[in-house]
Amino acid sequence: MKRLWRTAACAGAGALLALSAACSSPEEPGGTAAKGAAGDPVKGGSATLLTIDEPRTLDPATMLNLAVGHAALGNSLYGTLVTADPVTGEIQPSMASLTTPDEGTTWRVKLRAGLQFSDGTPFDAAAVKFNWDRIKDPKVGSAYLATAANITTSKVVDGRTLEFTLAAPNASFSSGITISAMNWIASPTALKKGRTQFDNNPVGAGPYTLDGWRRGAQVTLQRNSGYWEEGKPYLDKLTMKLVGDGEQRLNTMRSGGADVSWAGSAKEAAQARSAGLVVTRQQMNGGGILLLNMAQGPFKDPRAREALSKAIDMDQLNAAALDGAGTEVKGLFTDKSPLHTDHNLHTYDATRAQKLFDELAADGKALSLTITVEPTRSREVEAIQAQLSSYKNVTVKVRTVDATTNLQTMLSKKYDALYSGTMFVDPETSVWSFFHGSSPFNTTGLNDPELNKGLDAGRTSADMAERRKAYDIVQTRLEELNPVVFTVRLDNLIVTSKAMGGVGMYGLGSLRVADLWVKR
Repeated sequence: MKRLWRTAACAGAGALLALSAACSSPEEPGGTAAKGAAGDPVKGGSATLLTIDEPRTLDPATMLNLAVGHAALGNSLYGTLVTADPVTGEIQPSMASLTTPDEGTTWRVKLRAGLQFSDGTPFDAAAVKFNWDRIKDPKVGSAYLATAANITTSKVVDGRTLEFTLAAPNASFSSGITISAMNWIASPTALKKGRTQFDNNPVGAGPYTLDGWRRGAQVTLQRNSGYWEEGKPYLDKLTMKLVGDGEQRLNTMRSGGADVSWAGSAKEAAQARSAGLVVTRQQMNGGGILLLNMAQGPFKDPRAREALSKAIDMDQLNAAALDGAGTEVKGLFTDKSPLHTDHNLHTYDATRAQKLFDELAADGKALSLTITVEPTRSREVEAIQAQLSSYKNVTVKVRTVDATTNLQTMLSKKYDALYSGTMFVDPETSVWSFFHGSSPFNTTGLNDPELNKGLDAGRTSADMAERRKAYDIVQTRLEELNPVVFTVRLDNLIVTSKAMGGVGMYGLGSLRVADLWVKR
């Protein structure tokens, strides 16, 4: 059996190159950026982290394992089965390792010996199976149903080993675990007591345990003395305060009211650097996307999709929303990726756009739409709205909701247009989930045979050249069908004080909370 120290960028037997610079590293514009604490970690003390969103419940299946979601809280309470190297993107064992004997159809999870939940009960293979089965259950409402649904069968081999089989070979499935709630395991005993009781006393195996939760305000965590990794976490206490507004987060950091925060955009990161704060960036493939609902409403008409796409000037959007600090998405992959091929997923053509708007109006289909967006991305959408207001026969409204509601709206498929994003190192499982016709996470209604074939080839092949060819087909079809409008790259950006050390991310900006320490 082959052990996969696999990356989100690895596929197949050979050691493939990382698909992007998925590293967590300090931003150093001109070599003058502030740097965080260096040297040996200091044990003890406390830190305050500002979060953008809070979960509706502490049930890990329903939490979002991404920077603007609940990654830091999930990692704190439940730890991680696996993580990814911050420089190479290579997946590394944490509480478990992943192996496959047949290049991606059959997998095994092997847990470390002696693991236990914070209440002292055993953390075993049956607990992993229980949590993953819950994610597969549509009634639970997990955002990662599409990932878990790839598992057709799973069985407990022994106390430390879970074997599972996928519906189709997927040489990069390990990356899907890393970037989802499948990476977080809670006590089945505690979960069976119901969400109300679980929220009062969540039981996981992470570096911290819950001390208190004031909904809409803050979560207080205390050090888990039984955490498996010797010497960690370094902090005795970690407080997570909910601050949705980017300017308020920056002002709080400037005044010393917090130690760790998130920059919601390249513009906010630039402001933080100017204030002498430390910015750590994780560069990603993909980017911001305006999803267009092809199944109902105005975007069933392909002319409406093409018109909207061609009406948006990305240079103008970047200048208006991000002070020019953003990077336009040309293709799915950055030019550093071995999967990169030249593409223009979006082409600005105001004349063509207006002609199409006029045609639609002449047919009694004048374009009227509402764009749903969460607060951290509202500036981009407001810039799009402003641009579209300059065209005739177009009416645009903006609906701003919290991140959880934005996700629920997307999954319900009841929207005209919705601003979201897809960030990844390896395109699995993100790109397949967004665009494949059979994916339950495909909310645009897109179902194109040629595109589906390319996505299937990209996820099953272990050959880089074959994968590059497959994703070249995928991008060509996206250019032709316009199910979405790609905007700017969405790097993950952590802002910290100069006293913070041990700052790093894995996956989709998932903060390694056990490594944080404060220089005193």
